Amino acid sequence: MRNCLLRGVLCAALLVCLLPSGGCNAQELSSLRAFSTPYVGAYECTYAKFGQHDVFDDYREITLTLEESGAFVLSAVKKSGKEEKARGKYEYDEKKDALCFFLQIGTKIRRRECAVRNGRFVLSDTFAGKTLVMKFQVKA
Repeated sequence: MRNCLLRGVLCAALLVCLLPSGGCNAQELSSLRAFSTPYVGAYECTYAKFGQHDVFDDYREITLTLEESGAFVLSAVKKSGKEEKARGKYEYDEKKDALCFFLQIGTKIRRRECAVRNGRFVLSDTFAGKTLVMKFQVKA
């Protein structure tokens, strides 16, 4: 993740150096925040099991979107076409290369942390005595 961040910073610096000679106004460009937050974006679920049950028997697509504001949206499309969404907050820990998710369920806030490696991470939690495991990767 650090290598990706370093490459992003180097590309941004190169752009800033080259833009004045190309006739572009650097002030009209969008912010460079996208380079400093490479984890922001959409992730597709490639594996999902709840206990022994394959979640993809009921759902055709599960997408987790991390927004720049620190909010996330988990979108699951059933095979019937009906879409369900859950929202929450997240934080990224640069020192650990980890995402920390916060989801409010009733009056409780659940906190789950997972390591990010090469644009992939695994979320795991226990509900009603069964373990839910979901694997995500950057959406192409």
